[in-house]
Amino acid sequence: MCSFCNQNKITGQAYQPTPLDVEQTLGKAASDLGERTKNAEIAFFGGSFTAIDRTYMLSLLDATKKFRDKFCGIRISTRPDYIDKEILDILKSYGVTSIELGAQSMSTMYCLQMTEDIALKVFSNPQSLLKVMAFHLACR
Repeated sequence: MCSFCNQNKITGQAYQPTPLDVEQTLGKAASDLGERTKNAEIAFFGGSFTAIDRTYMLSLLDATKKFRDKFCGIRISTRPDYIDKEILDILKSYGVTSIELGAQSMSTMYCLQMTEDIALKVFSNPQSLLKVMAFHLACR
């Protein structure tokens, strides 16, 4: 497994945040930020969010439910090979608004090609292409 996508290797920690941790963190952030939460995103950074155990991923997204109306969206980072129509449907249903795709290069040409390749793989019909347009897509 890629060391950039393995949370234990990245952080040196074996502990995985629980849904309760997410709720407590969001509660504190909402309290600290007040009205500024309207300009802040809930974010799941590092590694490959859509590559983690599906049940665990959904439990973390579930934990954001009561805070979604306070923040301007949910941002996740993941690998291009862990994005498909099923995943996008799930992410959309949980209120994810931004997806950052990890890249092996920050070359503009590479990022554009990667984004195009993902679009061709995942969005093979016009209805699906419209669906991807609802997400903010970034190369990182």
